[in-house]
This record gives sequence, structure tokens and C-alpha cells, in this order.
Amino acid sequence: MKIWKAILISVLFQLSTTLIDFPLLFSRDYFYNTEGTDLVLATQLFLNFTFYGLWTYYIFKQVHFKYEDEKKVNFDIIFAVIIIFTGFYFFTKPLFYIYQYLKVGNGTFNNYHQKTWANLKNHYSIVYVIGLIIFAPVFEEIFFRRFLFVKLLEKYNFWLSIIVSSILFSAIHLPSYNNLLPTFFLGMLSGFIYYKTRKIIYSILLHFLLNASFLYLAYSEFGFKFHSYFSRNAFNATFWAINLGGCILLYFGYKVLLKALVKENLRIAELKNPQEKL
Repeated sequence: MKIWKAILISVLFQLSTTLIDFPLLFSRDYFYNTEGTDLVLATQLFLNFTFYGLWTYYIFKQVHFKYEDEKKVNFDIIFAVIIIFTGFYFFTKPLFYIYQYLKVGNGTFNNYHQKTWANLKNHYSIVYVIGLIIFAPVFEEIFFRRFLFVKLLEKYNFWLSIIVSSILFSAIHLPSYNNLLPTFFLGMLSGFIYYKTRKIIYSILLHFLLNASFLYLAYSEFGFKFHSYFSRNAFNATFWAINLGGCILLYFGYKVLLKALVKENLRIAELKNPQEKL
């Protein structure tokens, strides 16, 4: 796939997912009203399943996909992904502050507002939560890693393919500018994990862990204290020490991943050649 075609398909993907919010136009009180919007909620969920289902059908027609292969997970690789997720979270934490730093300058980060689970008790939030922890991890990974990245690899080298697909993945998160760099690096990391494992389930797991942690930290009391701590200590020595710790965890997770892949490849080789070991 050529780059211009990848850009065009990515734009079409974003436009189609934007249409999912179309029912909101018919309910002015949708965001805050917990009654009288069941039809709107059902319609939006139907559109989610329909649009993402059609995209998945199209993608599976374009690429070779075996569901049976995805079911065979390696728990050592899952453990590596969990380590990578933890390291990645703390590695990218400063990136969320860069845009705010450029806008308002240093020393003005202690403005995090507490939210609670009560804020999610409306119809809009049901769709938001489902989209955040189910639709986004599953379908965005299938689209950007299993489809775009793979198709770009047919035409270009690894680095150009993963960079282009990661830029396009980051671009769909506009206009959230403070999220552009973290999502770009997530695209790079997720693409690398898929490239090494050849299974999209591990990339989906990484994406799910990040989105689920975002949701929990956004609405829990612990999350309020967590974000407030980082806001108070933005860009000081402790802040960067935690960032460095994230880098170390990332490297450690990378080594654990490679070790798990070596073990898995040896096991597969033994299954294919049972007499070779004798």
C-alpha cells in the first residue's frame, strides 16, 4: 500500500467513526440526562458495532487472518507486555505536560480537578467507557497495526511503515494536542510488539491496559492523588527520576519479550521436528 492510500483510508476510518456520534444531535440533554435517552444510547451502540464490524470485515478480506492462531497466547509474552505497559506509562507521563507547558509556562500545573465514578452515571458515559476500553483497543489495533502497518510493509521498509502508521494513529486523536506524542509512541511500540509476535492480541492488550488505567486514574480517588502529585512535581528531579524508571522498565520488558519469543520459537521448532532434539 502506498502512503497516500494509507492516509486516505485513515481519513475515511476517522470520518466513519465520527458518524457514530450522530445520534447526539437529536438529544440536547444527552450528556447529563439519565432518562429519556435509551433510544439514542441504543442507536449509538448499534452504530458502533455496525461501523467497526464493517471495517473489520473489510480488513480481514484484505489481510490473511487466522483466529485460531490468535487464541494461542504465551503467558510469558503477556507478562512482558504488562511490564512494557508500566514502563511506557511512566516514560510518556512528561509528554502529556509538554503542550500545557508551552501554553502556560512552568509552575502552573497544580490545577487537576477531581472527578468521581458518579460523573459516569449517564447515557453518554456508557458509550464512552465501552468505546474506551473495548472498541478503541480492539478496532484501532486491528486497523492501524494489523491492516495499515502490514500493508505498508508490503511496499516500504520497517521503519518507514511503522512511523507512517503511528503518525496516522496519532492524528485520529486530534484535537487533543497533549495526546499526540504519547499516541505516536504507543503506535510505534504497539507496532513493534505486533511485528515481533505476529499476533495482534498482544497489541490489543497493551492498548487496553493503557486505556483502562486512564479511566481508573481519571475517576478514582487514588487517581486524583496520583495526578495531583505529578502536577505538583512537574519537571522537577523526582518527576524525571520516575520517567527514567519508566525507561528502565521498558528496556526490561523488551528483554523479557525477546526471551519469551526465543523460548516460543524453540518450542515451535521442537513440535515441527520432534526427532531433531534426540
